[in-house]
Amino acid sequence: KDNISLIGGINLSKWAGDDMDNIGENEIENQQGFKLGIEKLLDNNLISGMTFSQRGYKVESGSSEIEMQLNYLTGYLLKPQSVSTNSDLLLGFEVGYFLNGKMKMKMCIESDCTRESEDIDSDDWKDEMDGNMIDYGMIIGGKIPLNEKLSINGTYYYGLNDLSSETVLQNRSYQIYLS
Repeated sequence: KDNISLIGGINLSKWAGDDMDNIGENEIENQQGFKLGIEKLLDNNLISGMTFSQRGYKVESGSSEIEMQLNYLTGYLLKPQSVSTNSDLLLGFEVGYFLNGKMKMKMCIESDCTRESEDIDSDDWKDEMDGNMIDYGMIIGGKIPLNEKLSINGTYYYGLNDLSSETVLQNRSYQIYLS
């Protein structure tokens, strides 16, 4: 038995940090993305995983909105701590490498709306947006087995690295997935 399992679920992400302070809390919405990958229970009872994870943010202000979706290849290590016979507390960290992304904007003046969409590759991210290629942070959450082979996991990713050297912004994500 090799203890490798496929995982899949959703991320509900926002950006946080000082540079979001001038945006009203009711204007910031979760950006939905996917989390797909593999997970392995190691001999020392740690859980290691590698995923394709989508993060980002969405802001709606009046009749305008902006969405940013960033795609990462991530690796993580989690320490399960039993809190009852059928649930574990999960604590750990995650490191992500920026792959690409997409920015969408909608601007409306009365009923006349303009939409723009721009793909972001790693060169755009590094050179034009001064983006950090590496994202890292802490994970806290829980795991509840549904049966011997399947568990539902709910975690919160608290990004520690600024998204770029020009901003004070970090990723935050609620992650809900099956493993």
